[in-house]
Amino acid sequence: MCYKLIHDYQKGTDYKSTTKAYTVAMKHYILDAYNIMHKRAEWMDLFAISPDLAREAFIQTVSALTQKYPSFHISIVFDGPSMRVRYQPKTMSIHFCATRQIADEIVKDIIARDEHQRMCVVVSSDNEILKYARVHSCTLLTAQEFLYELDNMKLQSSVKTGASHFDESGEKPSHTSKREMDEWKRIFGT
Repeated sequence: MCYKLIHDYQKGTDYKSTTKAYTVAMKHYILDAYNIMHKRAEWMDLFAISPDLAREAFIQTVSALTQKYPSFHISIVFDGPSMRVRYQPKTMSIHFCATRQIADEIVKDIIARDEHQRMCVVVSSDNEILKYARVHSCTLLTAQEFLYELDNMKLQSSVKTGASHFDESGEKPSHTSKREMDEWKRIFGT
């Protein structure tokens, strides 16, 4: 399910009972925001000056996806205090959490509550989150992969199909990537 409201998750708050959700079959990007932001020097330099300005710059950059691909939904999870967001497209939800532990749980909850988990693209370099997303059949991207693809406004074009993660059809690529093959080989010891 995709969340439509900005949420401020505080320890002890029952966010599940206060969250309004709706069911849609669209590609759903779930972003572990600080995990991504820490991979780009310009956001970290801005963060040192003002965390709110850095978060706003991140939101604005990511909102370019909603303009180019209006059928996508994007959930951004920040671990930290809430802030006033100046611009938020209607297909974007922004979540603020009091601690890192709660932020990880919110990402997992968003995945678990989505009725179309195969349409979810989870972006994080946090191994625990990626493992959870993998078990729920989500597409996985590291923060570095997402930034590379965001910079090019196309996510890793496939040689076979010409498809990318930003393909509006919402379908996963029809092939197995080298990274996925390496992961399967590691798991099955071949």
